[in-house]
Amino acid sequence: MTDTYQNHRMSALPFTQYCAKAGHLSGDYSGSSARLSTAFHMMTAKTDRWEEFVARLSDEDEAEIKTWKIPAEVDLGNGTVLRYEDAEKEVAMGLTADLGYCDINSAKAVTRGHMDHGWVVDYGGERWVYCPDIKRSEWTVVDGPKSLQIAAYGFAFAAKHDADVFVPGIWAATEGTYWWGEPVRLASVEAIRLGKRVLAAAQNVPSKDNMYTLGAHCTGCYGRERCPSYLIPMEHANSTLGPFAANRLDKPLTPEEALNILILAKRAKETVEVVEREVKERVRRGLKVIDPQTGLQYGVVHSRGREGLSKALIEAAGLDPAKFMERGKEFDSFRWVKP
Repeated sequence: MTDTYQNHRMSALPFTQYCAKAGHLSGDYSGSSARLSTAFHMMTAKTDRWEEFVARLSDEDEAEIKTWKIPAEVDLGNGTVLRYEDAEKEVAMGLTADLGYCDINSAKAVTRGHMDHGWVVDYGGERWVYCPDIKRSEWTVVDGPKSLQIAAYGFAFAAKHDADVFVPGIWAATEGTYWWGEPVRLASVEAIRLGKRVLAAAQNVPSKDNMYTLGAHCTGCYGRERCPSYLIPMEHANSTLGPFAANRLDKPLTPEEALNILILAKRAKETVEVVEREVKERVRRGLKVIDPQTGLQYGVVHSRGREGLSKALIEAAGLDPAKFMERGKEFDSFRWVKP
């Protein structure tokens, strides 16, 4: 018996352009980031059952998404202001093989998705659509507004409204800022090239010779914690990673070696985290883990929460919380970004 796979959803396209299995590994998996994002989208758009989804979050997660910022107004500078309350929200859509719009349940759909919000603007004898996607932070999207997910929304939304141009963008909820990409004119060579990439990613389904593909894209894939190709055999700790653990770096690294080791180190870290999380859960359920040498038992230790300023209490006192915010010092970090 062979598995049959459906095409990938729009939200998975940034990963399925590289890996055929990424969309299906992520499809029925909802990590913490995905749950927070879904609850924030629903809460912001006031969709049906949004209160139910928010109620499923922990107190800490609910408090976090309530610090995220609702999309701000966009002044286009030509007398037109785009307001979130006027946008089309949670737009269900399907994209056809000729980059047209169809109902999300249509058999013609090559890929399907729900666009967070978008606007339609007529000026200069043309119709433009703006289609930003809400992300937790601008740092969570390696491709930025060039993401194939947003491109798929743009093509479908533009086709739905018979538009000439779509403008991709990101609303970074943590920072409270828009990040706009270059406008895509539907009648351009660039649009044809981009459309082919969207369709190829949507139809990059697994086959006997096309399954898992490892690379930097794995770090953003929701399904990586369930991926048998990503979670590494622990013997790598004594082979590929061994020289690093023993501080035996007696030769320079080539760029290719550094790339492979970086990816492997990330996989090793997340493999350990998956294993450790599973053991913790079993201990919560009653498993007793005792070190025979020390007699110490591994278990849950309850600690008091950290003290911090309460936005709600500051507002209740009639003060503006923003006046009590202070930005920390700038710092350097390492992550995968477009050069």
